[in-house]
Amino acid sequence: MKFRWIIMGLSILLSVFLLIRPPSEDGNISFENVKENIHLGLDLQGGIFMQLEVDVEDAVDQYMEEQAGTIKAGLEAEGLTVESSVANVKDRSIAMTGVVMTDGDAKGKIKDYYGEIWKISGNDGRFTLRLKDQEMSRVKDEAVKQTVYKIQNRVDQLGVTEPNINRVVGTNRIVLELAGADDVSRVHNIVKEPGQLEWRLVVPNVPKQGAASEAELSPFLKPGFKVFPMADAPVEAPSYLMLDSVILTAHNIARVFPTRDRNGLPAVGINLDRAGGQTFGTITERNINNRLAIVLDDKILSAPTIQDKLQDQFVISGSFTPQQVEDMVVKIKSGSLPAEVRILEERVIGPTLGRDAIRQGTTAAGIGFAMVMIFILFYYRRAGFFALIALIMNLIIILGMLAFLEAVLTLPGIAGFILTIGMAVDANVLVFEKIREELRLGSSVKNAVDIGYKTAFVTILDANITTFIAAFCLLLLGEGPIKGFAIMLMIGIVSSIFTAVFCSRTFFLAHLHANAGMRQLSIWPLGKQSPAAEIH
Repeated sequence: MKFRWIIMGLSILLSVFLLIRPPSEDGNISFENVKENIHLGLDLQGGIFMQLEVDVEDAVDQYMEEQAGTIKAGLEAEGLTVESSVANVKDRSIAMTGVVMTDGDAKGKIKDYYGEIWKISGNDGRFTLRLKDQEMSRVKDEAVKQTVYKIQNRVDQLGVTEPNINRVVGTNRIVLELAGADDVSRVHNIVKEPGQLEWRLVVPNVPKQGAASEAELSPFLKPGFKVFPMADAPVEAPSYLMLDSVILTAHNIARVFPTRDRNGLPAVGINLDRAGGQTFGTITERNINNRLAIVLDDKILSAPTIQDKLQDQFVISGSFTPQQVEDMVVKIKSGSLPAEVRILEERVIGPTLGRDAIRQGTTAAGIGFAMVMIFILFYYRRAGFFALIALIMNLIIILGMLAFLEAVLTLPGIAGFILTIGMAVDANVLVFEKIREELRLGSSVKNAVDIGYKTAFVTILDANITTFIAAFCLLLLGEGPIKGFAIMLMIGIVSSIFTAVFCSRTFFLAHLHANAGMRQLSIWPLGKQSPAAEIH
């Protein structure tokens, strides 16, 4: 008996602690922390909802371009000569010419290495590699997965509480819910921009570099050159003419962090890896007094003049705000997105709507709780009082588990919360009716309680397991608010079984122990008497 009370006491104390624990290391335990420990969803707190679409065809295009060079390099490493390897993204093929193998069959060699994912045709040194359907599907699926992962990494660094980022099952769409966020333009910048960082050399001896528009620089364009505009500038932005070849990318970055430049202004600190530092040092040493452009998402952040050899540590400075620096660091850290992302739908939900939903939801929960309690006290008397205490414990444990799991409470979650009230009462009703049945058959009060809980437990467990399975399926396949409902329902099921079967039985056992020899149990409706005679 003592063991039961210890378990119940620890359960309640732990749940209360989880609700009032400090949300940060330097905080204090307080009931005011409940608001911080129960995370509200988008529909209750307000925030930003977006539905994104990943351009998987763009991902395949990039894959084709990369593979054209990779396959050429791979064959050359095996001793073959390859004159050219060009990707044709429209028909998903790679055309290879001048393929020569001095001591073997070139086509057979290509099939051995690449036949698993490419259909290979041709002969006499000219071959066509066409991407197989299963590999194309894999590339598309991987592009969506990587986009979800990288957007998740970016959003996590924004400080948004419990962001909800999920792929719509079986599609290339992503649902993004940011509760509490209100800066739409910043979210656009974080989730939509590729985050592709490059260093390129500016073409020397071209007039008006950095002051001319793209149209004014067009006469100087020739193969191997490319024009990029300055970032945060109007349509006719000042631009630079640069070499098309990239000398350094974000893949060479070992560390990126917010810092300050020599003038104390916000800047981005860069530490390169060993290979990147060596490459950067060699190129900057050869191009002293030339300009080096730092390009993020095809926009020039800055194009300073190289005054000395640079190594593996430097800063990117400009007219940046602290938030712009933070966003650049976030995008560079997470890496570039594998494909273009389009925004299909976006909504900004105001906090007023959330407050109204909370008020209506809590009112409904309170009324439902009160009506159920009045009925159960009227109909089951003292047994109903035990059920009332167990139900209050149930609510405390549910909230504690919500805080522990850092789950998000949504409006459907409140509906699930109300549903668990009925489920918990239903479990007690099954037990009480079985006890009544045993009392009618002439069983003693103690035996009736024991048999009632043992036989009803199987029914309660079966019913709750089937509901739990349904809720688990909703959790796996649902999105947003549906997940909130499923999580609340699953937590409620576990807590309801514990309080209805374990806790309420403990109250009965304590009551029987305090009233040894009792032959009548206060479980009958007002105005009705137990068939057993009462012994005082």
